[in-house]
Amino acid sequence: MADLLKQISITDLFNDFNTAGAQPNAWRGDASALAKWAEAQCAAGTAPAAWPDCDAISSKVYGSYDHGTNLVEEKTRSVYVQWEQDGMLASFPTYTVVGLRYERTDVTSTSAIQVPSAIRWMSNNDFGIVQSADVQPFSEKGSYSYILPNLDFSIDFTADIKGRASFSKTIARPPYGNLYAGPTVGNPSGSVLFGEQYRATGSAQDPNLLPLESDNLDLGAEWYFAPSSFVGVTYWNKRVKNFIGNSVVQQNLYGITDPTSGPDAQAALAFLNSGACTAQVTAAGNDPTEGCAGNYTTLFTALAMARNAGATGGLAAYNGSNTQQIDMETRFDILGESDDPLYQFDVNQPVNQRAATLHGWEIGGQYFFGESGFGVLTNYTIVNGDVGIDRAADPGEDVFALTGLSDTANAVLMFEKYGWSARLAYNWRDEYLLAANQNGNNRNPYFVEDYHQIDAAVSYDFNEHFTVSLEAINLTGEDVRWHARSANQMVRLVDKAPRYMVGVRYSF
Repeated sequence: MADLLKQISITDLFNDFNTAGAQPNAWRGDASALAKWAEAQCAAGTAPAAWPDCDAISSKVYGSYDHGTNLVEEKTRSVYVQWEQDGMLASFPTYTVVGLRYERTDVTSTSAIQVPSAIRWMSNNDFGIVQSADVQPFSEKGSYSYILPNLDFSIDFTADIKGRASFSKTIARPPYGNLYAGPTVGNPSGSVLFGEQYRATGSAQDPNLLPLESDNLDLGAEWYFAPSSFVGVTYWNKRVKNFIGNSVVQQNLYGITDPTSGPDAQAALAFLNSGACTAQVTAAGNDPTEGCAGNYTTLFTALAMARNAGATGGLAAYNGSNTQQIDMETRFDILGESDDPLYQFDVNQPVNQRAATLHGWEIGGQYFFGESGFGVLTNYTIVNGDVGIDRAADPGEDVFALTGLSDTANAVLMFEKYGWSARLAYNWRDEYLLAANQNGNNRNPYFVEDYHQIDAAVSYDFNEHFTVSLEAINLTGEDVRWHARSANQMVRLVDKAPRYMVGVRYSF
């Protein structure tokens, strides 16, 4: 195996940071080659004893529906109509565009899973899930439709000053990771006849999630004070609903029934609580306060005997002894039957449950210096929202907050003349929340720290057909850092370097 691995230094990859005290050594190898080597060791019988079952080792390349493949298909049909109109408002020229879009989307989500079919009650509080022997495709479907209007209106107050107003309704589809089919089911810890604390949990995504729906308003003004030069300011407001949160809902999964609370289980519990049970257990020389106590141990024993009366004598043979309980647990498993109720799992799943308002300003402009070919372009966007993150929130509870909100700014120095096109751009983004409720029980927020980089691009047109170009991204090699509630809680560090691209284009 050593021949398939190469030792590398992790710390040498982070040249921009002090890595004193960090463990430098790591190993790099080709996963496919390592899998083939391990498979060969198993085939030759030379696998080390500490290895897991060799049946779990395979170098096979899996295709569709093998080992948890997820597939989300969306089919969208839409119709769009638009009307444009020049006009006058008093003495001011106007231009209006009205549009209407109808859209319908059908979602089919398919996952490759071992499909659960039943709860297996094996002894007092021991449960398992019966699953299909092979991985199978499991599909769920969803659909939604929307009517999306938009209105764009502009007015020329003077030859140089223009006002704009826009209204639109837009949608943004849920993340594909929230659309996967195939819920995961957990094991009960007892019968729900004894309380909700014994109910099994589950987790699921939802192909029926609705997209984000936003009502958008933009009001702006622009001043064209020179050829190819302008300044503008825009106020924007977005009222968004259907943000995705998490919720726990009780629902049945896969048609699984509950062997612990059906009619025969209730009859067995009624027997345990009856005088007949007390008399039988006492006559057998056992303690009825234990043998007839209503709990998952006695209920399993009584139910196993009732369902298998031919082999056990039924409830008439119940004596409440520990020996009988162990005998029933050893000999019988209990599965749900057709007359048992559908099991209601506590399922944690994404739901459309939130609404929020985003608003802000965008200020920008462009100016070319006469006929020199040099120009500048700048803009600054201010973003505010009414749902922020509380860094001191209880780690034991999920919180909702809008992600991805931050101010941004750009400044570009340009040259456009003599066949040359050159740009030097400075881009900045303020700190923003990337995700909330991370790290399991810690439920940490993840922040991406403020970041800037400088990019450059230059191209030359030799003629109308032939162009060469050079582009440099992140010239100064700026790095990316994430942190949790405090800047001292580093989550991720990306040591970046400049990227260069050379291009040649020839058009006929």
